[in-house]
Amino acid sequence: MTEQRTTVDVQNIDFDAVYRGESPIPGMALDRVPWDLRHAQAGVVDFDRRGRFGGQVLDAGCGLGDNAIHLARQGHRVTGLDAAPTAIRLARARAADQGVDVDFEVADLTDLSAYVGRFDSVLDSLTYHSMPLGPATLYMAALHRATKPGARLSMICIPDSVPAGTPIPFPVSKQSLGTAFGAGWKITSIREGTTAAVMTEAVLERIGAPYRPDDDGSIHMPAWLVEADRV
Repeated sequence: MTEQRTTVDVQNIDFDAVYRGESPIPGMALDRVPWDLRHAQAGVVDFDRRGRFGGQVLDAGCGLGDNAIHLARQGHRVTGLDAAPTAIRLARARAADQGVDVDFEVADLTDLSAYVGRFDSVLDSLTYHSMPLGPATLYMAALHRATKPGARLSMICIPDSVPAGTPIPFPVSKQSLGTAFGAGWKITSIREGTTAAVMTEAVLERIGAPYRPDDDGSIHMPAWLVEADRV
């Protein structure tokens, strides 16, 4: 008998509840936030090596803060913003434990009116694809408002070859990215890469997501690595 795939209500995921330890997958307990690697995503490290970050750096949708902490360790001035208060509280604790200076704040990423013209570069690691189209459009406009002319945006997002479901609420097609970014951003590069998570193989099989296991217990899924400039 074939096991039925789990349906996740991607429109109504309570991300703060996930950070509090609640599972977004019906009938399946998770012992860890699915994207809690406790180190930076490889794509973020790659972006940094490519010189994508400078000046005031925004980590938009910073979650538990590991990417922001990594960038701060490389000498960048980083602000991490997230809508989930629990994520920000835990991120502040992680940074303090590691002796790293990052400014973590709770913020509505579809607004950012308190940050007009502040940032020189932006990291979006798995944030854009967590939003439906309407909020995602507001989010991209908010990032434009919060950045300086010539700012660089570096994004990791999941392609539509992966079915929607936790931890990938709204996968995006390559063709849709140009429209999604709007007139305020010019995409300069879209590369194929991977992103890592810590969900078990059983969970991924239940939601039908392709993956490649690694020796350290993490799994890897396809990703777009997107680079854009503010215009």
